Amino acid sequence: MSSSCLSNTVVIALVKNKLNSERVKLWLPPYSEEDGTRAKFLEELEARYSQELKLSLEEVHSAVEELRVSSLERLAARNSFMLTGIASLKVKITSPKNEKSSVVVETKLDVKGLELRRLVVDACKVESENIKLISGGRLIVDDTTLQEQRITVNSVIMAIILPNQIGRAHV
Repeated sequence: MSSSCLSNTVVIALVKNKLNSERVKLWLPPYSEEDGTRAKFLEELEARYSQELKLSLEEVHSAVEELRVSSLERLAARNSFMLTGIASLKVKITSPKNEKSSVVVETKLDVKGLELRRLVVDACKVESENIKLISGGRLIVDDTTLQEQRITVNSVIMAIILPNQIGRAHV
């Protein structure tokens, strides 16, 4: 099967599985330099993975670099949280027209869900009642802290923007 038929998501999953099976930690030497830059050693790893996974070198390089940068960002966010108590949360946004985007919001985890809703509403420029927030398959509720809702640093939040409900009856 030609690798050009595979989506970027599938390529990343294949490369990630291979990295995990070999216990490769991309954020550490010899894969990343102390300053976080890409190490030369990755070229050999990518060439080998390209052959073993039957993917183009460009696809493997792109996937490895995306995973490496993402792991460094998560590590930096975790370290920042340990120092400041402010967590970075990735919010994946889906609009009524199925448009997708993402933003990172920063907040303390002892705030209520309503505060997270306000941050996401500000980032999305939508009305508060037109958005649902979900984490770990659970709806985020306004009156409970994020910590109590098992939201941690680097959690991924899904924000679903609902269509405007014009003409909705007010009870």
